[in-house]
Amino acid sequence: MSAGRTALFITHRLANARVADQIVVLDKGTVVETGAYETLLRNGSLFAKLHALQEGQADRVDTLRS
Repeated sequence: MSAGRTALFITHRLANARVADQIVVLDKGTVVETGAYETLLRNGSLFAKLHALQEGQADRVDTLRS
């Protein structure tokens, strides 16, 4: 659909972001992290914590803000 083009995709359902080449995570209007889907999931980022909560894996999240 957007091959060879730049597309802006906004979602609150973080699993949908897996199709993006680059993810920009905002917190209260401020960019707090950027990266690829798998990278953000692996590094314990805010994205990873929110994703775990959405996927019903709240036991993997110590605190949303560390």
